[in-house]
Amino acid sequence: MTEDFYINLIYKSLSNEIKTDERKQLDDWLKQSEDNQKTAQEIQQVWEVSGKMSHNIKVDLNKEFSFLEEKMQKESPKVSTANQSKLKVEKSANQQKTRIEPEAKTNRIRPLWIGLAAASVLLFLVGGGVFLRSFLADFNERWVVVKTENETEKIVLADNSTVFLNANTTLEYPKKFTENNRLVKLDGEAFFNVASDTAKIFIVQTNDLEVQVLGTKFNVKAHSEQHKPSVHVASGKVKVQTNDGQKVELTKGEKAILNKKSQKLQEVKKASPNIMTWHTKKLVYRNTPLTHFQKDLKDWYDVELELNKNLKNCKITADFHVERENIDIVLEVVRTLFSCKSKQEEDGTYRLLGGKCR
Repeated sequence: MTEDFYINLIYKSLSNEIKTDERKQLDDWLKQSEDNQKTAQEIQQVWEVSGKMSHNIKVDLNKEFSFLEEKMQKESPKVSTANQSKLKVEKSANQQKTRIEPEAKTNRIRPLWIGLAAASVLLFLVGGGVFLRSFLADFNERWVVVKTENETEKIVLADNSTVFLNANTTLEYPKKFTENNRLVKLDGEAFFNVASDTAKIFIVQTNDLEVQVLGTKFNVKAHSEQHKPSVHVASGKVKVQTNDGQKVELTKGEKAILNKKSQKLQEVKKASPNIMTWHTKKLVYRNTPLTHFQKDLKDWYDVELELNKNLKNCKITADFHVERENIDIVLEVVRTLFSCKSKQEEDGTYRLLGGKCR
């Protein structure tokens, strides 16, 4: 069993939802080492502090993904199927999104387009251009382009795969997949939950990378101007390939990064799950250096945290939900875990005072 399995049992125990056989499994694991006992103690402390600060909000890891999907389903409008020749802009008080239908030009389609366009010109000269108009109409009916601005959006594809788009992202996809594959094109960041289909490979094309899978969950971060596009696998297996033919295969918890300057594709065996925090809304730490936690606070809470010399080499084990737990709860957990105090400076920086590593 993995460490995550036993951590889930710890949460079940804290919420009084653990079964008898699971209790025995957890007890046996705790007896195996002092590190296991220390992990359980730290999680219990975080649980108790978070519970007091947030009015006994329960954390059920088994329901986190369902919670997010339901929330995004309510917030995200359905894909429009109206007149494909119009540019649609939907506005609300707090956000604007643009959905362009239909045309999504991809590198693989372009050679076909050029050949057919040339043939169409010839037919136009001898037959009035009927074929060209027919081809354009058919092409326009088959592709959809979705662009997000300051919001996220959920898309359900023809094969029932789901795609969660981060802000400032463009996804191009067909209304119906071909007989040979399931091809989409991405510029930005998205989390893919791909429906299993061994007969049709699922392909995500970006400017610099191509990702191929049969059925799995993974995150792609690949803005066209990004210096280091990446792929992070949440479950299953994916194959990542660069334009010049470099390839890696990734499994759960692994990550691939392309350095566009050196043109080298790097594989990271144990990547941080927090690259997907925009999607999961969770920050997860397992014996993680406090310096990494310090950076995440800046990214997700816009808070500068100053570590003193006693804490710079410390590590943290804790989970935080960025939508449910504010900075006060997070700092209370830190103060409890490391027996320190905190002080907010005039510029907004939080400085940790005293304390020690566990």
